[in-house]
Amino acid sequence: MFMCLLLYGLVVALWLLGLGSDFDLLHFVWYCATEWFQL
Repeated sequence: MFMCLLLYGLVVALWLLGLGSDFDLLHFVWYCATEWFQL
């Protein structure tokens, strides 16, 4: 779970810097949501 939040923070940082795409951000949100519900 912590790793997911860490990766999410990295993706958000890259997105804010303009290095990531909206698709990447949405993909990580979806991934984290599925990981959360599996616990």
